[in-house]
Amino acid sequence: MRFSPILFVIVSLLLCSCSGELSKQTHEFKDARTGLVVNSAPYPGDWEVISRPLYTVDQKIPTFLIQIQGPDNLKSFNTPVKFHISYQNPQTIQFMRNSSTASMMRMEADTRALVQEEVVPRMQKSGYTYQSDRE
Repeated sequence: MRFSPILFVIVSLLLCSCSGELSKQTHEFKDARTGLVVNSAPYPGDWEVISRPLYTVDQKIPTFLIQIQGPDNLKSFNTPVKFHISYQNPQTIQFMRNSSTASMMRMEADTRALVQEEVVPRMQKSGYTYQSDRE
């Protein structure tokens, strides 16, 4: 069994570039159930970082939705993690179509296809227009 790449694309809208050395702040990602810090990351001091734990993938270990607002109209956010399963063996595919994971089955896709199928529709629902991508 192989898992296709996890869609954890951060969509950023940066309307001007920042220069100079900024002060840093550390944002702590906390498990809402235990209160423990499960990760931390440094961000520029003038950014507002909001995170919310989700327990959809693993009921014990959270993933995080993150929203960042910064100077010069910087807005960045991620989308909920979505998993897909791909099998190479045709017999396994046929057998798994009748399982509880059938809705997760999907042929492997490249990054551009995932962006077009997953990210662009979410952006459009939020009022954004997709301009381009780069690797």
